[in-house]
Amino acid sequence: QLGTHIQQTVTAWDHPAVTNTRGLGLLVGIGLNTAAIHCRNASSAALELVLLTLKNGLLTVAAGPDTLRLLPPLNVTREEVDEALGILRISLDQAIQNS
Repeated sequence: QLGTHIQQTVTAWDHPAVTNTRGLGLLVGIGLNTAAIHCRNASSAALELVLLTLKNGLLTVAAGPDTLRLLPPLNVTREEVDEALGILRISLDQAIQNS
């Protein structure tokens, strides 16, 4: 249920930096629009987002140059997911503001 919540929330944002979401359970991939993200501190859009989310307090990983991967623990709460989504949204906004 939480994986579906993550995917539906990110999709509902209709964010210019996001192309799609995919995943199974809590393993979620977020496709990134590489044209919308300026890579100032990293070699790819995904790595740029990894750096931004880390700076904002959320640990994420890249899954290729244009995919950000979310891997929350299986015992994550809805409140923690919503907090992480808030950080992700801020980071996505920062990524396109930098371009």
